[in-house]
This record gives sequence, C-alpha cells and structure tokens, in this order.
Amino acid sequence: MDLSEVRTWFLGLPTITRFLFTASLAVPLVAQFGIVHPYLLILRWTSITRELQASGACAHASLLWRLVTTFFYNRLGFGLLMNLYFIYVHSRELETTTFDGQPADYATFLLFCGICSTVGGILLDLPVLNDALVLAIAHYWSLRNAERIVSFMFGMRFKAKYFTAVLLGYELLLSGHLPVGSLLGAASAHLFHYLVEILPAQGGRRWLTTPAFL
Repeated sequence: MDLSEVRTWFLGLPTITRFLFTASLAVPLVAQFGIVHPYLLILRWTSITRELQASGACAHASLLWRLVTTFFYNRLGFGLLMNLYFIYVHSRELETTTFDGQPADYATFLLFCGICSTVGGILLDLPVLNDALVLAIAHYWSLRNAERIVSFMFGMRFKAKYFTAVLLGYELLLSGHLPVGSLLGAASAHLFHYLVEILPAQGGRRWLTTPAFL
C-alpha cells in the first residue's frame, strides 16, 4: 500500500472509530519516544487527588488528560496490535450497523463504559484501562451478533456470544493472572446492554438515554 491508499483507508473509517484507533496508536508512541512520560498518561488515584487539590488550570487539565489517556495507553507489542485490530473490526462494525447514523448514541455507550471502568479502575487501583475500552466494544459487539460464527486464532470457530469468554480466557493464559481491566470493560458493556435494551424490553424504565449535549 502506498501513502495515498493508507490515507484513503484511514479517512474511510467512521469518525469515532478513527479517533479511537488513532488515539490507541498515538498515545503509546508518544510515551515510547519519550515525548510524554508514561506516568502522566495513566490513572493514579493519589495523583488525581493531589491535582484536584492543586489550583490553576494546568492541574485540572492534567486531571482531565489522565482520565482520557488511561484508555489509550499501552505498551508497544503484540497486545497493542491485538487491541488495534479489535477496535478496527468491532468498533467500525458497531458504528456502521448498530449505531449507524447515531454517533451520539455510540458516544454515549463509550462514555458510560468509560465512567464505569474509571470508577472500577480507581477502586481496584488499575492505572491502565486500554483493555477495558477494547473489551467493552468487543463484548457489546458480541451481544449484538450473538449467533454469528466467528473465527479466532488457530482457526477456532464459535458463536459470537462466546467471544468475550474466549478473549478473557486467552488473556488469562497469556498473562497468567486475572484480566481485571478486561472484566471491567465487559461488565460495563453488559450493564449498558441491560439498562438500554433488556430492561425496557421487559417493561421497565429506560434509565440511560443519550445526553442532549452529545
């Protein structure tokens, strides 16, 4: 592919997916090349409380910066490539099918999952929430495409409703510890699904709606 083909491919991505993909690549790169220290990109409760107590616009901007960059920071490596692939495939499909013509609704989904994951990350002292973002997207995609047959590594084929379990199991085997961040993302997406789709379908109140400012 030459540069014009790359540009055409990139501009062909839907807007929100393009932002997620770009941020998930750019943030690790600026940390890797020393442009920004990784500590300034992660979520640390002690840093947040210290910055909240500080005065001045710079301190509050740093707080807001951390709350966003924690979802995009990752170390360069195979894990980052996998996350970029899942964002490209599943976020793009969600944005062009489930949320087609409804970017504000998709932004609401991401904002809701982000808030839930942030609260969980603070309580569990998780400094990086990139996996939470990716699993939230992948899990909601699997809920919306439950009966579709998907392929995973080494030619494994199964219904999409098992996709999240397979991803969590793969991460557990690869890392050797419980993928808490990924579990947070999946749980937040499942809660969104329950509040927006399952509960209203059962005659309950829809507690979550798209904010007017979006």
